[in-house]
Amino acid sequence: MDYNGAISECATYGGVLSGIQNEWERWRMAEEALRQTAAYNVQYAGVWLGAQRVNGAFQWTDGHTTGTGGMVFGPGQPDNNNMGGRGPENCLQMIALAPGYWNNPGTWAAWTNGMIDDQWCNQVDDPPTRMYVCGKRGPQG
Repeated sequence: MDYNGAISECATYGGVLSGIQNEWERWRMAEEALRQTAAYNVQYAGVWLGAQRVNGAFQWTDGHTTGTGGMVFGPGQPDNNNMGGRGPENCLQMIALAPGYWNNPGTWAAWTNGMIDDQWCNQVDDPPTRMYVCGKRGPQG
C-alpha cells in the first residue's frame, strides 16, 4: 500500500501514522517490523512513517512527536531523488532488514535495520513488502 493507504488504515483503528521520538522508539519499531515479517520469510520491508517534507525539511505529522532523535537516515539520504520525473520524495519509510538479507544483499546493502529513507508517497514496489506504524496519544496525567 502507498502512504495514503497507510493513513487510511491507521484511521480505521482511531490512530495516525506515527513519528519516532528517539533512538529507542526507532529500534523498537524496527524490531517489531522484523518480528512481523519473519513468519513470512520476508528479508526486507518498507515501513511508512508519519512524516512529510515541508519547505525542504521533514516534519512529523502525527501531532505528538516533537523530537528528531529517531530520524536516522540511511547513507546518502534524504536525497529527494526525482528519478524519472516522479517529483519530490515527500514521505518517509523505515527500512526493516532481516539478518538473512545479507546472505544475498541488494539495494539496501549499505543500510542497517531501522534506517530511514525519503520516498515517493505513492511508492509500492521498493521494497515490495509494505508496512505502517500507527499510534495514538496515551492518557494524560
